[in-house]
Amino acid sequence: MSASLILPLYFFGKFILSNDVQISWFLWYFYLIFVLLVSPLSYIFFKLVFLKKYSNSLVSFRRPLGIIAWCLALFHGFKFEERIYALREKYYTDQMSFASFLYSSIFESTTGTILWMNVYSFWFWFGGFVIMMLLLATSNNISQKILWAKIWKYIQRLVYPLFLLVVLHIYFVWWWKGLYLYPALVLICARSYVWFDKNFQFKGQMSVSHSSYRKFLCLPCWYIYDEELWDPDGWLIPGTKFEEIPDDRYCPVCGVTKKDFTPLDGDYNPEHKENHGLDLVLRTKKYLTKDVVELSFYCEKELEIQPGQFCNLIFYNQEGKEKITRSYSVVKYRDKLIYLWIKLKSDGEWSQYIKKLQIWDTLKALWPFWDFVLKNTSNKKIFIATGTWLSPIYHMMEKAWDTPKELYFWVWYEKDLFYIKELNKIPNLKIHIYLSREDKTLYGYWRIDYKNIKADVKDEIYMCGSSWLIENLNSKFIEKGFTHIYFEKFL
Repeated sequence: MSASLILPLYFFGKFILSNDVQISWFLWYFYLIFVLLVSPLSYIFFKLVFLKKYSNSLVSFRRPLGIIAWCLALFHGFKFEERIYALREKYYTDQMSFASFLYSSIFESTTGTILWMNVYSFWFWFGGFVIMMLLLATSNNISQKILWAKIWKYIQRLVYPLFLLVVLHIYFVWWWKGLYLYPALVLICARSYVWFDKNFQFKGQMSVSHSSYRKFLCLPCWYIYDEELWDPDGWLIPGTKFEEIPDDRYCPVCGVTKKDFTPLDGDYNPEHKENHGLDLVLRTKKYLTKDVVELSFYCEKELEIQPGQFCNLIFYNQEGKEKITRSYSVVKYRDKLIYLWIKLKSDGEWSQYIKKLQIWDTLKALWPFWDFVLKNTSNKKIFIATGTWLSPIYHMMEKAWDTPKELYFWVWYEKDLFYIKELNKIPNLKIHIYLSREDKTLYGYWRIDYKNIKADVKDEIYMCGSSWLIENLNSKFIEKGFTHIYFEKFL
């Protein structure tokens, strides 16, 4: 795809541009136009019957196009020094050094000198270059997983001010010709059409068959995907059915995949009590380690909680304006008591709130969710967990009472271990404990690795931990032919 786009534009640009204009700049500008046209074109494709099937797939071209554009712009920036040398030799050969010429051109030029426009063009170029490098560094799946997804999306939106800076840079170096003007006008017209159609026409047309569209709730963060709505950033075009969403698309708020969404009935507000809102009353508070606390909450309503599911806890800051939610897997559920493990952080607002929480205080919560649950089979089960991510695993092991099972548990130091006595009381369980920062005789040393796990391809694998650990082990298990692999990973 990349070569098919680069080569035609290269020869076309070489043919129509004069020798003193860099081909890389020409290509960069047009690739940027293509990137910004992807969203409106996907919308327009959706409205055309013969192109509708390509509307969502078109979005997948945006990132490759963007990366190519940033690379070309980077190459253009490397040519800056070469162009300054050429201008100096042409106009000021015997008058000043290169350093003085560069400083004067950028910081001291006035309308009375040949390079007065460099003051403006340089700073527009510099601002655009900074934004471009940020976009280039974050245009990958790893950045999308590491960064809070909403922040990542805001970063990607910087492409709009970037385009404005590019236009201004072109204007102040006297390159603003029809060759650059017409594509910009096409872009403005296309995006304007989409905006007007979306706000004044499309909603009216869609409301006729509103009942055919559904809503889906993201369990960790409560973002609601509405099949009827249009995403202005072009993630999905309006009317896209949930089943048609590519599996590699992420929640725009918290970054999980579509498997962590659940269908909603009617107009759903997750904070309404009638929609599974719960009042939890704190009954016990016990520190398992220096920074891990076990809380038990009483819930008057009888719940059906499957091993591995979690609930969302809610609290508001002191001003009562900002809502803070956190998801915690249920450790165990007995006599209407929900047990949770929470790892505290010294500077976290949520952790400070938990430290101050007193017995009989009430918290708001949501019904337990998630599809990372224990399978009701007689197969041997291999459990892998790190730190407090042991919580859903512990619940599973308790329920798989008579099933052969093994636990691989990893923490940093011996002082970080907890619930060891309770684990030893679970029948048919073989325990392997690893310390990654302390070498002790009774424990394995370093991190959990696939080569240390003794399992058969028929066994069921349950893993809960950091994303890099899960991804590493999951790839190894798949490579060795395992098919029953279930996991929960945290970003």
